[in-house]
Amino acid sequence: FLVFPSLESVFERWDHTRQMWVTDFRTPGLTRVMLVVNGLASSWTIRVIRWSVILALIVFRRWRHLFVFLGALIVTEIVAYNASSIVARPRPLGIPILTGWQGYSMPSRPMAGLAVSAVGAMYALIVAGKPRSIAKWPIWIVLAIVGLARVYLGVDHTTDVVMGAVF
Repeated sequence: FLVFPSLESVFERWDHTRQMWVTDFRTPGLTRVMLVVNGLASSWTIRVIRWSVILALIVFRRWRHLFVFLGALIVTEIVAYNASSIVARPRPLGIPILTGWQGYSMPSRPMAGLAVSAVGAMYALIVAGKPRSIAKWPIWIVLAIVGLARVYLGVDHTTDVVMGAVF
């Protein structure tokens, strides 16, 4: 993330090539599917996940988990917002954007929000050990599919999605 501004042209060429590969597969049917998948990164879906976890933690009186979960959400949102303002990377150039968006694209704030919400829910609600290890795989698969949908729809670059998920 820190080296992005100095290597922006390298990232831009790499991302544009990947973006063209993905957008070459655009069809009306696949676009409808990707719009539905992208809905998983919408602010409403993320709010439902977050409030569900918060309510579950309150009901089960897991206060330490609640405060850590809230702290992770707040820190991630602040850092992702400030990072996107500092980098100020525009949306993919020359690619028609097929869905709504706001702000800059690096890092993908919807991906960061979905990732911190899903991973935070997993750590707060699933017991340590094998169940938690198993739960990590579906989360990463969903994040990868949502990231692919965002690249397909022309909303984010590949590195934006990866950086958002890493946050």
